[in-house]
Amino acid sequence: MTGSEIAAHNIAGEPLNILCLADGAGFLKNHVYVISDDGIIADVFAPHTHKDSTSGTLYEIKRDNYKDMIEMDYSINMPAVGTTLGVGGAWDFTERSAGTGGSANGTIANFVDTSAHTKYTVMTTAGTNATGSPTAVDVCNAAGGGGRLFFGKPITLQIKYAVSNNTSIAYRMGCGQPLIENSVGVTSQMGFEGCTGTNTLNRVFSADGTTWSGENLSDMVPPGSIPLGLRIDYYPSSKIVATDGLGTSLIKTANLPPVGTATNADATFRFGVSQLSASSVRWLKIYAMRLLGSSYDSQSGISGWV
Repeated sequence: MTGSEIAAHNIAGEPLNILCLADGAGFLKNHVYVISDDGIIADVFAPHTHKDSTSGTLYEIKRDNYKDMIEMDYSINMPAVGTTLGVGGAWDFTERSAGTGGSANGTIANFVDTSAHTKYTVMTTAGTNATGSPTAVDVCNAAGGGGRLFFGKPITLQIKYAVSNNTSIAYRMGCGQPLIENSVGVTSQMGFEGCTGTNTLNRVFSADGTTWSGENLSDMVPPGSIPLGLRIDYYPSSKIVATDGLGTSLIKTANLPPVGTATNADATFRFGVSQLSASSVRWLKIYAMRLLGSSYDSQSGISGWV
């Protein structure tokens, strides 16, 4: 019955189990209601808060599943970074200046903008850099890892980001992808990327071990140059649902990571930015990110996590 039909049903003397097909009159779709002998209606799936032992505590839920979970929650405070390349801080930072005669002086920093009242981690390329062959470009990468993210179970990834330009820039933010100076590759991966060598759009990408593909979302620099929210909900062997803060949403079913695979331990979450021409400073800002998934290290036959 629908909710309205449940409300109108003559319950006197008619014990009944009902699956609600549509919200109505206070009854909720997909909830099961039981009418007992005394005419009382009970919701079998009654709401619960997990705040006490009678409803199942949040601690108990996490405790029963903790070895299977990977969580990176930087929703309010991106981690501190070191002042030396590859040293200190929660992000592992690498920088490369190609060509001859250049020096590695790209940077990563935590920044609080008191005038705009914002806080973020920003990677900035060198700008003035090498000349010669190969063509002079500068790249910066940062990564968090250790535990391996399992593509055999659902994953949610959220990012709030901004990029400096929609010209002479490439960037990637996601799980399992190569360093920004390398080709996209076909190893198991998913995330968001933009490259003005292709277009000026932010895209969701994935690879299945054989083929990499990306699908367009919205402009990489949104109207008003505001920070933009991005989200991936990944369902193994089914789809990626990608959404951005402008309301654009798409379902990607091609080239999903195979369910038996995982990220490498140095690329559980990785982000990088590249300037595509010499003397063109480009930056990528990460205001917040959250990743929730399952640990490959705790899967059967793997002894890396107990």
